[in-house]
Amino acid sequence: MIITNYKFKAGQSFFEVVFAIGITALILVAVVSLATKSLANSDFSKNNALALRHVQEASEWVRQQRDLDWTNLTSRTPGSSIALGVLSWGAANPIS
Repeated sequence: MIITNYKFKAGQSFFEVVFAIGITALILVAVVSLATKSLANSDFSKNNALALRHVQEASEWVRQQRDLDWTNLTSRTPGSSIALGVLSWGAANPIS
């Protein structure tokens, strides 16, 4: 009687499965991290551009007020008793 010892490889070993899951997890973490950082940078750039637009609008408004009446603008320095409410704040273009 001859006894034969057959080893059947019917699938993946436990080590191979754990290794594949680990590699997949690392790739997914890297992709999610990259997407999160990309969204944060996009938000920062959008807010930075909006702030720049606000500053440009404000500086244009100050220039318009200066060109209209220099003495009226200079009399509204800090510590002055005249309020800023007299100036026409609606003269600047609305930011849309």
